[in-house]
Amino acid sequence: MPALWREICEADARGEIAEIYADIRAMSGMPAINLVYRNMAAIPGALSHVWCFLRPLYAEGIVHDFAREIRQHVILPNLKPFSPSASAAARLTEADRCEITDILNFYATANAMNLLAMSVLLIAFDDENGASDSSLRHLPSCSPERFNPIRPLLPMDALSADVRATVAVLNSFGEGPVSDPIAPSLFRHLAYWPSFLRLVADHLKPANADGSLADAANALRAHAGRRAAGLSSAFPSDQLVKIEGSARIQARTLAQQFASLTIPRLLVICLLLRRVVT
Repeated sequence: MPALWREICEADARGEIAEIYADIRAMSGMPAINLVYRNMAAIPGALSHVWCFLRPLYAEGIVHDFAREIRQHVILPNLKPFSPSASAAARLTEADRCEITDILNFYATANAMNLLAMSVLLIAFDDENGASDSSLRHLPSCSPERFNPIRPLLPMDALSADVRATVAVLNSFGEGPVSDPIAPSLFRHLAYWPSFLRLVADHLKPANADGSLADAANALRAHAGRRAAGLSSAFPSDQLVKIEGSARIQARTLAQQFASLTIPRLLVICLLLRRVVT
């Protein structure tokens, strides 16, 4: 992974970074911090200004509404549920299924919110002189959803060679013609269940091979971009001006990478797996 994409894990967060992580968890309702914010935290001085800019999207319920909309109305590739024999081979207990469902719910909801947030952030980076339009702002429709705690993320060096190979294969799914230098965290979270991870790789392989995963990801990206374009002028971007030099370039590049490829493809996979597991 390029040095650009270093991260500050939750366990390693101190001082202001730890405080921002706590606020992100409070505003999002999520039990953990997603990779995009862990990466942003490793860019000197970036996370505090980025979060100040994005926080109203969470505080006013905008990203939460978007996440509910995506979960209810997204068009996904047509995949059948796991066959009884395949499910039996994975040897999952009911407790395993509940834990896996909690992990998928976390990633599906958090990444839907992150997709809109990063799309708005990217537009704001490119149009910092745009006028603020308060008419687009609104009060939250409801409080953030709350999700069950999930297990800590497994580091790659804690995985066996065959599980690392399966994770590497899954990390490439949904890319299309452009490869993604960012390795999503989802599959390391699911690596607690290696047999299930192999089942996921086999089940998703046809949709990856025929391009339907990439097509669904592109449609999600375009939808989020349209929604972001209608929101971006409602939030003053003066905080982003404070990110200067190479840190600014890195922060914008990171937002573009996640908004254009990493989040859309991971979100499609999460939503698909929720349908076939539950």
